[in-house]
Amino acid sequence: MSTAVESLRAPVPARHATRGVLARASGLLTYVLLVALLVEALLEGWLLMLLAQGFHGATVAGLDATDWLKALRNGGYLALGVASLVHVVAMRELHRFRQPVDIALVVLGLAMLVAGFAGGSSLLLTAHGMFVYLRGAIVFYAVRALAPDWSRARPIVWLIGAIVVLNVVIAVAQSLLGVPLHATLGFTDFTWANAHRAQGLLSHPNHLGHVIGLAMLGVIAWNLAGMRRRWWILLAFLAIGLALAQSRESLVAVVAGFSALVLLQSGHLRRLVGAVAITLVVTGLVWTIQPSGWQELARKIGGVVNAVEVPAGAEAGQQCDPAVEECTVAGLPTRSTRVLFYQQGLRLWLQSPIVGYGVGQFGGGVASQHNPEWHLNPRFGPEGFRLHGFQGTQVDSFWLHLVVETGLVGASAYALWLGMIVFPSIRRSWRGRGNAEAVGTPSGQAADRWAPVVILFGSLVAGLSPALEDPLFPPLLLGVAGLAWSLNREAVSEHADRELPTAESGR
Repeated sequence: MSTAVESLRAPVPARHATRGVLARASGLLTYVLLVALLVEALLEGWLLMLLAQGFHGATVAGLDATDWLKALRNGGYLALGVASLVHVVAMRELHRFRQPVDIALVVLGLAMLVAGFAGGSSLLLTAHGMFVYLRGAIVFYAVRALAPDWSRARPIVWLIGAIVVLNVVIAVAQSLLGVPLHATLGFTDFTWANAHRAQGLLSHPNHLGHVIGLAMLGVIAWNLAGMRRRWWILLAFLAIGLALAQSRESLVAVVAGFSALVLLQSGHLRRLVGAVAITLVVTGLVWTIQPSGWQELARKIGGVVNAVEVPAGAEAGQQCDPAVEECTVAGLPTRSTRVLFYQQGLRLWLQSPIVGYGVGQFGGGVASQHNPEWHLNPRFGPEGFRLHGFQGTQVDSFWLHLVVETGLVGASAYALWLGMIVFPSIRRSWRGRGNAEAVGTPSGQAADRWAPVVILFGSLVAGLSPALEDPLFPPLLLGVAGLAWSLNREAVSEHADRELPTAESGR
């Protein structure tokens, strides 16, 4: 006993004190950078627009104000990654990052390197493309490195939730006041205002739909065991914002996410059916009051049908309307450019199904930045890849972009990584069906419900948008996934100790 007391009174070695200071400093820096990047992701579209107007193309060191903001954001990601690594090393917790999901990320990185090399992409182009594909993973690892309990994570969740609600409030005002409010907020492009689609402070109505969908799934997942009236009201309010955005991909993905919760959690079928009903009824009412929603849906369905009847490559006398992303052929009704892109992209994939055409070569922001005329590459056909009048810089499908650039090797590795991210949550939720005591704290259970359904949500909307590689959605999506790992850290650590014993456990 006296020996133990003497050891407690002994001075702490200098190296231990230094490591403690380093751990605290790196942890604080990681937390601050994490919050800053998440907030920046939600405000970036609006800030870029204001900067472009305020500085009128003025440059410093060859970069304009919007380029400086993007560079600052990318530097923030790199700094977050370094700070997270330093924190983990200082805490001596590297053993926590030997899970299957970490191995899957290494496999994904190698698959993309192979695809880039086989497709003729330079090392710089491949590295740039990989950063854009995987920068959201930095947020996932930062949250895991911090491993915050709910008391530390709650302020971040509430802050992001408040910004989402603010966007819904602005969306409602935009639908009522139209172009004048858009102009007051600084918007100069009134395409979406004239189409009666709200966008909040985001650059596209679909982006608004994506973040609202994530929030709606969080409201249900977090309060499924005790859904009080105020949460139902919030859910209905968010559904109004989703309807005003007219993001059909987000609407379908939200309903799919609610339906998936039935499999993860037993005994709450009535609440989940109620959530689906509120979403669909509110959308129907809003679109009835503002008929453009039904009209746009009918036009999109017709565009899909017509694109199947007259596929890409069978055009004669084509005319395209970039404002609605559709094309008319020989007097027929409009065709969906997304379907036309899929038709061309799948043909390309069949010509190089294993490793694709190389990272950074096809259809994304990286391709257009390195080669603004990427679509004219003769590798994509005699006339290149036909954009059919579409004026965007990206092909409107993450999965199509990924499979053409990296083939089955890269797409399968990416899908495996996403699966490994949520597999522990699915396993715990499945084992805890009907036995709440078996799955840890209430916050851990809620996060285990939220993470799988938002990954499902993100995977679905990525079929019709570049959501999983844009600056907005991946950090939010993978931040939720990281939260599930952090709030269930004890369960994850116990599993790691059984599967991969550390040096400490072997002593």
